[in-house]
Amino acid sequence: MDKADVQGKAAYKLKLTNKNNDVSYFYFDADTYLILKWEGARKLADHDVPWESIFHDFREVAGVKYPFLIESDSPGTDQTQRITAEKIEVNVPIDESHFAKPKPPTPPPAPAADPPKSE
Repeated sequence: MDKADVQGKAAYKLKLTNKNNDVSYFYFDADTYLILKWEGARKLADHDVPWESIFHDFREVAGVKYPFLIESDSPGTDQTQRITAEKIEVNVPIDESHFAKPKPPTPPPAPAADPPKSE
């Protein structure tokens, strides 16, 4: 496993190749093992566009640390994205009705028949 510097922190660099041969790199803090950065590509139309995400502001929620800020961009472009979480909840009860099969829509009423013609 390679080492790299991510925003002044020593990080382990892990290469992941999926079954489609898409390659991504994950960088984990060498001290805390929290994810610091992801590099890969996103498909836009028929093109692979380089993309990276930096993970910040880790806070513990139910015993697990989550990044409350994720900043992403396409290097060399003005394409950016910033995701800020105000609150993260885990194991929130969900009403079983959310998993029920939806009722089919009610069909519209049949058009009224034309009145009989008088002779």
